[in-house]
Amino acid sequence: MTFKFLSFSRLKKSWNYRSEPESMHFLAEELWAILLIFALIVLLLSVAFGAEEIAAVSQAESVTPSVSAVSSPLDPVKLQNALATFSARQGAYQALSQMPLPQVADPSK
Repeated sequence: MTFKFLSFSRLKKSWNYRSEPESMHFLAEELWAILLIFALIVLLLSVAFGAEEIAAVSQAESVTPSVSAVSSPLDPVKLQNALATFSARQGAYQALSQMPLPQVADPSK
């Protein structure tokens, strides 16, 4: 097997006589070579893209955060307000659950 890719004179001749088995064989070899080259290019581009993405992620992870005043994650006032809101909701639920269900007229009658 020789690696003479895209011999244009032979390719043109083979295309003109594409109904002949010898020409079809040559066209198939050229198509296969083009597909392999295309697959190789796609593989190389995907590896390069993956390497760039890995480099970007590793660079983003290695950034040191600037020193700032760290606030307390729990604010006592906000926590007390949230607890009061939950208590009010629980009381409203208890009051509604103690009330009897309203009588609804039967719509079929």
